[in-house]
Amino acid sequence: MLIVMLLGFTAVQHAFSEGQVSVGTLSEVERRALALTGSGDFVFDWNIERDRVSVSDELATRPGEKRGALRGAIKRWLDRVHPDDRDRFRTAFDTLVELRRGKVSADMRIAGHDGSYRSFRMRVKPVLGGDGRVNRIVGTLQDVTEDRAARERLLHDAVHDSLTGLPNRQLFLDRLERALVRARTPGGTKPAVFLIDIDRFMELEERIGHSAADSVLLAISRRIARIMRPLDTVARVTGDQFAVILASEQAAGKIAETAEQIRKALKAPFNFGDRDLTLTASIGVTIYDSAPADAPDVLRDAELAMYYAKRLGGDRIEAYRASARSISAYNRASEEDLERGMKQGELHVQFQPVMDIQTGQLAGAEALMRWVHPTRGVVNPDEFVPLAERSGQIEKLGRLAFEQSAAQAKDWMASLGLPEEFFISVNLSPSQLATETLLNDMRSLVSRTRNWRVTSSSEITESR
Repeated sequence: MLIVMLLGFTAVQHAFSEGQVSVGTLSEVERRALALTGSGDFVFDWNIERDRVSVSDELATRPGEKRGALRGAIKRWLDRVHPDDRDRFRTAFDTLVELRRGKVSADMRIAGHDGSYRSFRMRVKPVLGGDGRVNRIVGTLQDVTEDRAARERLLHDAVHDSLTGLPNRQLFLDRLERALVRARTPGGTKPAVFLIDIDRFMELEERIGHSAADSVLLAISRRIARIMRPLDTVARVTGDQFAVILASEQAAGKIAETAEQIRKALKAPFNFGDRDLTLTASIGVTIYDSAPADAPDVLRDAELAMYYAKRLGGDRIEAYRASARSISAYNRASEEDLERGMKQGELHVQFQPVMDIQTGQLAGAEALMRWVHPTRGVVNPDEFVPLAERSGQIEKLGRLAFEQSAAQAKDWMASLGLPEEFFISVNLSPSQLATETLLNDMRSLVSRTRNWRVTSSSEITESR
């Protein structure tokens, strides 16, 4: 039946080329052959006794060849198959010949005249002769080059950063986990892990804009990658944080030297238009010591060391210490953390009642800013208020406190019978009083909440 269909297919091909197709005159076999032509699949027929491969003429044009270029002996045809696919191709055909039944469906790449490859899905089955032996292998080839490329792009994008093309956090942790497994074997290479955080990057992004900041991040990724060797891995794990698995060096001195190379490379000015930008980085380093640990734990150790470097002023390298988890200073909040926390609604005002000692009645409330971090839990105000002052974010923090207090007061006014003299006290740091925007912020707040008759007062916090 397959042979008849192939003959019918040849006849239909000829009819198409002559423009003489009349559906009413076609036999059932010819209709099936016509459907095969319309599907876009190409016929493949290997006559084993004559050792001759016959394929659709149109197949050769896909890889840029002349018609008939893919016909001939199986060896000539096999030479076109990608070297990595040849063994699978041979094994599949040998199995069909030996078992004399079954079918094969497999993808393979076929070379064109310029050396480039296109991917085809081959579906073939054996045909038995009168003596019961396989004398032909026939089937179809379907061009799946675009589908395969799209699938590979999806797989790549799932584990790579879209801006830099570097592995993302997921792929980095997967590679680190495999590196740890190898390190536990006798004589295994023990990797060092770096976590690199760009100092004050969010402040830079506000100055130059998001698009320009992306260009800087791309330049940073290239500088780090140039220092690495083939055994190493560089990844972008968050916005302005990069991580390294260093497997090419084992000596502590060489590991420290590589970290210093990265620090100096990032400190060299970046040319941006008509000006130069100078950046610094805080780098945390940990060397795996074969202790039981998984990849997230090792990366966290490097992160703790990085926070310690940042706390000491940035632009420095710090190694992880075994006692780091018991030292709260290692886990200091960063400026970027505070900025993100304000945007994500992690900072909110809590209210402490103020009682009139003479009447014992509720007189007002004191607004206290609290930060509930998603991984660290409650962050002490003694930590984030000085951080906001140092980083210039204290104005945003104060504005947030006033806005949340005003919103809460409006809710209380609508639902509770508050006395006219009821007040809300909002704490201000001395540095907030020195800002030029405080008065304007207060005026703007009052204009937006004209029906807020609750008195607002301000207190100056103690500051060292």
